[in-house]
Amino acid sequence: MSTDRAVAQQILVHMLSGIIQHGQPAQLSITVQDAHQGAATVTVTCHDLRFRLDAGIRNDVTQQLADRLGWVIELNESVVRLLLPTTERWLLVIDDNEALVELLDRFVDGTDYRLVAAKNPREGLRLCHELRPEAVLLDVMMPEMDGWELLQRIRNNPKTADIPVIVCTVFNDSELAYSLGASRFLPKPVERARFLSVLQSLRGSD
Repeated sequence: MSTDRAVAQQILVHMLSGIIQHGQPAQLSITVQDAHQGAATVTVTCHDLRFRLDAGIRNDVTQQLADRLGWVIELNESVVRLLLPTTERWLLVIDDNEALVELLDRFVDGTDYRLVAAKNPREGLRLCHELRPEAVLLDVMMPEMDGWELLQRIRNNPKTADIPVIVCTVFNDSELAYSLGASRFLPKPVERARFLSVLQSLRGSD
């Protein structure tokens, strides 16, 4: 998630100070949930409050700073929740070619995509489950397991079946790629304009 760290820190400091001052809790617990449905969530739960929380914790400074970042502050008796909108999209690249990964990372610079790389299929499968990326860019020739088998595993697992997969290879195997469930086919060497066009086409099909 991209945000102004200094402003974010001020919001949290002001909010926690307000909670302690107005509610006087015996204990606080803070949980952070990764972005889901467009927003990450920070939840502050207050234990053994002396006073019920009220709008006083959302002083003018805190609210103005939150508005600046587009954050939403929700208050529910002993729980304060911050909703942090995010526009970043994870792009998982499964390819053991470090030079290509670095090139693609430069290509997405300035876009709302954030690249994460896996050097082998097993790591790629793990990240598919953990990150639920916006899209996967998949090489075909890799050690341990080729890209075709990995593509089928992604498609056959209900948790990852709906993730768009871009097959990226030097071989002219677009028909095979689509028959196995690829969403898009991108030939190597990869050109920036075509690469970004493929990503944009996936967004258009949301």
